[in-house]
Amino acid sequence: MKLSLFEDYQPIAAIAVTPSGLKGLLSLCDATDAILWIPASCQGAIDGTTHARVQVYTDSLTDHLAKIWPDYRAFIFCLATGAVVRAIAPLLQHQSIDPAVVVVDEVGKFTRSLCSGHQGVADSLTQAVAYHFGATPVLTGASRVWISATQRQCAPNSEFPKVQWHPRILWVGVGCARGTSRRVVETAIAQVCQSRHFAQGAIAGIATIDNKADEVGLLELCEARQWPLKTFSSEVLKSVTVPTPSTVVGQKIGTPSVAEAAAIVAAQGFNSPGERSNSLLVSKQIFRLEGESGAVTVAIAQAEREYTVSEENR
Repeated sequence: MKLSLFEDYQPIAAIAVTPSGLKGLLSLCDATDAILWIPASCQGAIDGTTHARVQVYTDSLTDHLAKIWPDYRAFIFCLATGAVVRAIAPLLQHQSIDPAVVVVDEVGKFTRSLCSGHQGVADSLTQAVAYHFGATPVLTGASRVWISATQRQCAPNSEFPKVQWHPRILWVGVGCARGTSRRVVETAIAQVCQSRHFAQGAIAGIATIDNKADEVGLLELCEARQWPLKTFSSEVLKSVTVPTPSTVVGQKIGTPSVAEAAAIVAAQGFNSPGERSNSLLVSKQIFRLEGESGAVTVAIAQAEREYTVSEENR
């Protein structure tokens, strides 16, 4: 685990009030450079050794939090959620200025976003902490339903405001015959998204093999939609495990998969450091359009992190 995964949340304070909670958070503090605050009663749990990231408080937890609350951007607690709520309640002011608050259970099975989930980045911190522990993140904010790659159907006659935000997290892998038109590719992508209820606004970009870098239909589509075109060598693509490889394709171009493998590789570029899980949402689908020459294969993978234009400058 690298500090870069947590650098956007610094400075971080971790709070443990039991020996088991202390031991559980020590590794997290090593990974995040967080300060771990413990009561004097837990000093014996560190076996008399000195830990650079461990600090001891001698007053009550509530009083101590009041002292350090303005000094940190995020707090990670390892104690009961109810106890955390009671401890931080007098300190809360507004979601625009409150620090992010995350709660971890003592066995590291669940991480819960408790306060400042969206504006205070607690939701994303919760996911990062869950990744560290191999835990399940619990996110309950309403923005988790607004914010999705899914194109949701809203009641047309509802008087309530309708808001959907589609982060650009879907990478569309494309394989196509030479000379396939933009119309065929565009129609294929639209049909896949419609059948799986994905918003096209959630598409981050197109991914394919490097010998398609000059494919006119792909270039025209990417220019029109302002999508980046990511290309990868056959050596990279053939190293990816996919659900539907093709021996024929492998013999012809040196990799048994283009669409699926390219989508996975592109999505992995926007995942947590070291994370290489299979993010494929849609296995390859083959399309032809009546009256048009050429065929296209489409697959879709989902990244953890949203693509932005600034990513091109990293």
